[in-house]
Amino acid sequence: MPPIAPSVDAGGVLKDKRFTRVFTVLFSISLILGVVGAANSIFLPLLMKEEELSYGLIGVVGALTGLGGGLAQLLAGVVSDRGLNKRLLILSSTVFLSLAFLASYIASGLPTYVLVSLSVGLSTPIIVTMSLAIISEATSSRAMGRVMGMYRISRSIGWTVGNLMFGVLADIYGSRTILLYSFGFSLATVLASFTVSNGGGFQRTVKRRGGASYELVLFLVSLGIMDMVASADNRFIPLLAVDKNLSKSAIGSITALGSLVEIPFMLLSGFLTDRFDDRIIMAIGA
Repeated sequence: MPPIAPSVDAGGVLKDKRFTRVFTVLFSISLILGVVGAANSIFLPLLMKEEELSYGLIGVVGALTGLGGGLAQLLAGVVSDRGLNKRLLILSSTVFLSLAFLASYIASGLPTYVLVSLSVGLSTPIIVTMSLAIISEATSSRAMGRVMGMYRISRSIGWTVGNLMFGVLADIYGSRTILLYSFGFSLATVLASFTVSNGGGFQRTVKRRGGASYELVLFLVSLGIMDMVASADNRFIPLLAVDKNLSKSAIGSITALGSLVEIPFMLLSGFLTDRFDDRIIMAIGA
């Protein structure tokens, strides 16, 4: 398939039908990643607690998601820059993710929970990075912020829906069934991946502008610390809530609120980035 020509004007109107179709598929895949991300971060620790695994083991398993995510982002960045087959990487990542959830449901236990945590950590950054690369090749720089903001809300929507839905399902059918439902959602991403365009070569070139500044290093370190705190909150606050005899549906509702408030901010940040500069978003976030 030839490269998709830039087709998004300054008003953010999607004019190219091919781009709209590809964007919709990538948006849907990212939304499902948010759903299964909720299963991994919130409900997998609850299942491990029910099986009387220690908090230490729960923390180690959770850390593997972050470790896998870091490695995957490095790999995805290199692959994206070298123009390798993005559709193949997205497809292989979704297959790995779905098989991990299926294996954990069939043979539940610590080894398969480790597999799930690693699969989410490895697959999600690769899929998101490849998707962003495909979208960026087809988007005018004048509307890049708004289009990226529209794409990024998909994960927040999925996380919100996943927490609300899985909380109810866990109360009715038990926590372990969440693994089966997650397999079903992951399988849907496999099928959707077959329709993803591989995109083309980048329409814009990126020039190196020197080494990393101390401001960038400080920002990345701060971002890492915030992510670490958020990850710990996601896994251990629900466990503490269970100790207080809260139902899983109540826990799902509470954890869904965090992602729900992200949606308007992401849309606003995209608009402000196009209108002003990305540094204003960093200032607001700080």
